[in-house]
Amino acid sequence: MTAPPKSQHLAKVLGVVLMLASLGFIGALLWSHREAVLDFRPSFGGVMSLIAGAVIYGAAGILLAVAWRILLHWSGEDEVCWHESRRIYARTQIAKYIPGNVMQLVGRHVVGRQAGWSHVGLVLSSAVEMLMLLAVAAVVALIGLALTGIDVGLLKIPVLLALIAALVAGAYLAMRLIPRLLVGKWPEVADRLRSRKLRALWLVGLLYLAFFLAGGLVLLIVCEVVLEKPVDLGYWPLVFSLFAVGWTAGVITPGAPSGLGIREAVLVVGLSPIASPADAVLIAGLLRLLTVCGDVLFFIVCAPRLSGLAKQSNVGGFER
Repeated sequence: MTAPPKSQHLAKVLGVVLMLASLGFIGALLWSHREAVLDFRPSFGGVMSLIAGAVIYGAAGILLAVAWRILLHWSGEDEVCWHESRRIYARTQIAKYIPGNVMQLVGRHVVGRQAGWSHVGLVLSSAVEMLMLLAVAAVVALIGLALTGIDVGLLKIPVLLALIAALVAGAYLAMRLIPRLLVGKWPEVADRLRSRKLRALWLVGLLYLAFFLAGGLVLLIVCEVVLEKPVDLGYWPLVFSLFAVGWTAGVITPGAPSGLGIREAVLVVGLSPIASPADAVLIAGLLRLLTVCGDVLFFIVCAPRLSGLAKQSNVGGFER
């Protein structure tokens, strides 16, 4: 077994350093504002809202599982049962909390191979999934910045909309050009990509958009519970874009399990227009708690194999 390239090792080390620095930043803020954080006592309604937020995030996991099944079909895996794909996705998605930030993808590939799906289909579906999630997150973040009205220098609304259009066009051109680049080394992947229809990916994009909107809604709920007042409607786009930016920063940082520390640092800095440092730290911590609870809920509900679904029955429905 060959050793990983030095560039990959360096990227992982830098990712771990960035994670530790972010955790140190959050820890220092938490310590300096510890009294305000420890005095936080949500009302009964606030507790119920937080529980609802965890349920919403857990349900959002189903959107990702549905999108993955569509991508598996799109990648050429015709024999993919919804119950099996949902169960595998839920079982492996929880592995994102293992240090390394890639174990959910590795586990999904291993279990998918055991289910009989091809190596090419699994690699292709995971690659397109990650690229589309990052693209949709970028679109949500850019639209959020444009609608919030924050001063972003030269990036005024027309320029932001032009960037979004360029992002979509770039994704389309990439899907057309990538098969030509892969034909020499991975001809089977190139052949599958050539035969795929890109319009089938629009539904996947809408599912990912719904996921980021659900995550932004959870963040909004946490903000209103901590601040004990409704967030001004003009700052809603900022809240939704911050979830997308924090998610993206956490995903692209190697070595940070589920973006631990990275996402919290983004939120603490980004929430400064609507929250004090103490409230921002509390919001970031509560969001982490709710997303973990949501992922666990998604795992508990969707990962087990239901005995009734595993059994095959005759048309009559009764055994003689």
